[in-house]
Amino acid sequence: MIIINSETVARELLDKRSAIYSDRPVVRTNELTGMSFNTVLLPYGETLQRHRKIYHQVLRAEASASYNEMYSRQANQLVIHLLNTTVAEDLQKHIQAYSASLIMAVTYGHIAHGEEDLLLARAREFLDVVLRVLTPEKAAMFTAFPFLEKLPMWCFGGDYALMGCTKELSQQLLNEPFDKVKAQMEEGTASQSLVTDFLSQADDNTDEDTMKAVALTGYLAGMETVSL
Repeated sequence: MIIINSETVARELLDKRSAIYSDRPVVRTNELTGMSFNTVLLPYGETLQRHRKIYHQVLRAEASASYNEMYSRQANQLVIHLLNTTVAEDLQKHIQAYSASLIMAVTYGHIAHGEEDLLLARAREFLDVVLRVLTPEKAAMFTAFPFLEKLPMWCFGGDYALMGCTKELSQQLLNEPFDKVKAQMEEGTASQSLVTDFLSQADDNTDEDTMKAVALTGYLAGMETVSL
């Protein structure tokens, strides 16, 4: 461990020379769970810079204002559900469904129909498993003993056995909603969303895999932030 006890040196190394000295640690469980696409977990480099460029492109203040009608429509739907709720436990479900469906509508233009919507259910399942698996002790174990990655995850039991399914879920969430938006744009039926805004401004050199990662990162981050 290196400790910098000088502000001048710290600024020189970590600010002015951040391209050399600033980075994030490599956590093996990110790859094992299919979370290597996540912007928050990326090491410093070109991929992270591309992610940040897209965020600045589609999340600027004027772009956010264009979704006001969508915000109002989703909020009105939430009020209707709350007024028709007679069981206290359902209040939390309605609020969670509202938050998740609003974020999905903004990201992909997908209007969820109830909390059992397939995309919402997959995202919720993926997030629940990832939050249980991406823990410091599991990361430390696979970092200290990398040969464990060669063993089938069911050998470990418990939460470890879930790592295999998260990879499949992450691929479904990365590709299916994004590809659906592309198909809708070709048909002329796509709703406004972050993905449509990006694709409409894209050129021949556009990296769609990066946009898929950015879109899913933003969606999952929004879901996790507003979870009750």
